[in-house]
Amino acid sequence: METSDFTDPDHAELYSIVLELHGAETKVEMSTLLAAGASTSTVGDVLEHGMADARSCKAHLRALTASTRARKLSRVCREALDNLEATSGRIEPLLDSFQSLIDDHHKSSIDDQTVSMAQGAEETMEWLVSGGASKQLKTGYIEVDKLVRFRPGGLHIIAARPSVGKTCLALNLTRKWATAGTPVLFVSLEMAYQDLVTSLIAAEANIPIDALMYGDPDGTQWVKAAMAKDRVSGLPITITYNRNLYGVITLAKQMARQNKDLVVVVDYLQLLEGARVGKNSNREQEISQFSQKLKGMALDEGITVVALSQLNRSAEHRTNKKPVLSDLRESGAIEQDADVVLLMYRADYYSDTARADSQTEIICAKQRGGQTGKVDMMFRKDKGRFENLAYGGGRDV
Repeated sequence: METSDFTDPDHAELYSIVLELHGAETKVEMSTLLAAGASTSTVGDVLEHGMADARSCKAHLRALTASTRARKLSRVCREALDNLEATSGRIEPLLDSFQSLIDDHHKSSIDDQTVSMAQGAEETMEWLVSGGASKQLKTGYIEVDKLVRFRPGGLHIIAARPSVGKTCLALNLTRKWATAGTPVLFVSLEMAYQDLVTSLIAAEANIPIDALMYGDPDGTQWVKAAMAKDRVSGLPITITYNRNLYGVITLAKQMARQNKDLVVVVDYLQLLEGARVGKNSNREQEISQFSQKLKGMALDEGITVVALSQLNRSAEHRTNKKPVLSDLRESGAIEQDADVVLLMYRADYYSDTARADSQTEIICAKQRGGQTGKVDMMFRKDKGRFENLAYGGGRDV
């Protein structure tokens, strides 16, 4: 990156000073910047808008170089239009200008996307020593955390047949992550926000959802609901109804700039819209683009992405009703792009007897770089809660 990449001359000058300090092996901080001649107002302006942390530096660098290339292309196009008539039919100079710009673009793109073994080995060892490989987002469910790693940069799929409880599980995970201080963007494409918040309040208060929505809660339940509302209202959860894939990505990137610990939960994958595919494309190609873009967003921004997905009816035609990876609807790219795939199974789902409390298997069918297996949980459907089965079913954390 060069000083010419900045459109603001004050920022260009500040970057030049940063390079000088770095070259002199001097720590870059406000006092050293000012001592080296940086403008107080410029440094203050940068600090006011926030400093990029180490994890987001590469993303900022890519955005800056992309803007630089776009400006160069715009300038060349303007010059080409201005000089087109003056070339007297000779277009070779214009083609040379475009070819040079294209070559510079490809070189920059290649530099951004390649790592030498020397650099890779050094950075990987630092990452391992700092515990980067073992980093995971805890769910608060003891057995789940032993088996499954929700990790920044990963795409995690939770899949089930309709009404098995995948939205409820996603809301429970959202509530637990947010309670621990992790910001969550919940993309709700199936439920109104009142329904979502009611479910969150009921789960937090441990009272029946129906009592809040349709019944007549007693005084104790109203008190519990009011206290739960106060706790839930302070959680860092943002709900959006934007169905457009690129609108979701834009919002997520904006939020990730504020906090790189962001978790994005999409409910659910097949309800997204806005795939940019050809006229003759099929639904599987559209879903493939959704999963690829969500995976790309997770990697580029270093955030955790959880996407819910429907399963097809294949399990219903088998003697053993437990789902498998191939049951993922439009599964081609989902199965490939996902770092983790969790499949949900409830035996009572296929019986005629409805139960308020239902043992649910969370099957880890795929985990990149990790083990597979299953965890049994207690699903209290009437209260919208998932609980640790191995610890008596009543233990929420």
